[in-house]
Amino acid sequence: MYYDGNLAYKIEVPARDIQKKVKQNSHKKGKAKAKNNYKVAPIVKAIALVMLVFGVLFSLCWVYVYSYSQVGIISAKTKQLEAIVSNNSQLEMDIERATDVNKIYTYATGELGMKKPDKSQYVYITPRREDTMANAQTRVEEFGTKAWDYAKNFVVGIIDYFK
Repeated sequence: MYYDGNLAYKIEVPARDIQKKVKQNSHKKGKAKAKNNYKVAPIVKAIALVMLVFGVLFSLCWVYVYSYSQVGIISAKTKQLEAIVSNNSQLEMDIERATDVNKIYTYATGELGMKKPDKSQYVYITPRREDTMANAQTRVEEFGTKAWDYAKNFVVGIIDYFK
């Protein structure tokens, strides 16, 4: 026999004790719980409202201050960027001036004593028929196949050694 929803057996429990328990618990099941009739004092409501208002005001002030600090950071970064851009444009102009072809020519001929080569100094190279792109691609593929075969044979050799 089970007692009070417990799976433990109670051997020496008289039937009248069980019926008493059932009657005591039966009135609890059908009735709804009584309402709590606590009333909140008006001073507590006022304090809660004041705390809520101050919390909202504090949050708004914090957001305001934070946004202005971010604006300051952004303006500082913008000034840095403008300085970097102006420095970059100055460097580009310096490069343009330094790589002027006429200046390079005058420096090479005047200070270094260089001159244009004669026709006898030109060397023309004619490529062999084997030096085409298709042949080079085939050679690369053959090398890859040979390398793969070498690696495969090496691994198979090691495996055969330990058998």
